[in-house]
Amino acid sequence: MHVVFNLLRRIVTACLLLGLTLIVLLSSKNALAQPAQASGIVVDNLHVALTFIGDEVQVHELYAFAETAVSTTTPAAIETSILAVAIPNGAKNPSVQQNGAASGMTMTATYRLPYKDALTLTHDIPYDVKTVTFSLPYNGVAFAADGWHQFASRVNQASGTITRLYQRGSLAAGESLTLGLHGTTAPSANGGSAVPMNTWLVAVAGLCMIVTLVYIGLGQRKTAVPQNVGLLHSSSVNQSGF
Repeated sequence: MHVVFNLLRRIVTACLLLGLTLIVLLSSKNALAQPAQASGIVVDNLHVALTFIGDEVQVHELYAFAETAVSTTTPAAIETSILAVAIPNGAKNPSVQQNGAASGMTMTATYRLPYKDALTLTHDIPYDVKTVTFSLPYNGVAFAADGWHQFASRVNQASGTITRLYQRGSLAAGESLTLGLHGTTAPSANGGSAVPMNTWLVAVAGLCMIVTLVYIGLGQRKTAVPQNVGLLHSSSVNQSGF
């Protein structure tokens, strides 16, 4: 009886040790697979620009990270962690590019969504954002600007296209960015939709301007934000009228 009791005790002990080992291994695996934690990572400015191309809209999102984005983890943890951005479900051709330098770090996410008369673009924000700016060309599309204020308009001298610039306050990690659009894009002289090249140039020019301002503003800040980039599909895209 004593022998049987000892055998059972050893079996139970072995099972407990095996269970603890599995828990540790799974926790480590999940930690590496998850995006970089929002704690300590701050986005100075998120700039969103739209380019209307036929029956689609191309979305450009530029994240400019603050000095507080400096990671306090070990180099090994930095190499295996993932810096993620969220995009709406149903987004086409998503791409992400990360640019790091002594003056700071930026990350650009680009994707396309279908557009026909109306669109509510919504996705989660993984990190704290201090300010959000949004540029929209005057092309017949209106913007539900509740909570936003228009602070400038810019004219592209080459194409004559006017772009409206909006701004809103901070967003906390876990909150949603929502842009409500409605209206039909203005037709071009040949009866088609607005000329894509003009609006594309405006959007690219706006992004280049924002990148320049970000690099000047950040000065000589240094960052050790994780170098890997990932995409998180979240929220939904509603294509309905207002």
